[in-house]
Amino acid sequence: MIVVKVELHSAITGKVTSLCEAVIYNDGTGTGSRGNYIARFGKKGQSHYAAFTKPWRETRVIGFARLRLQAWYLVRDALQAALKERQ
Repeated sequence: MIVVKVELHSAITGKVTSLCEAVIYNDGTGTGSRGNYIARFGKKGQSHYAAFTKPWRETRVIGFARLRLQAWYLVRDALQAALKERQ
């Protein structure tokens, strides 16, 4: 499971505020070189557990070239899919 956290670190006060989190996990239906993933995105202030159980948005990434591409590409594809669904 990949957990992506977005935090705001104040340069003035030093306070750290959690803005949102995403959880991306393999659904187990891919092949050796291609993975199928479910991505769940949480709202501001939710822990990754809450993002996992009560997501703001949920999407899938199908056929991701997991042996060839870095994790950032999976994060990008999941985020693009989630934001595209909103339009």
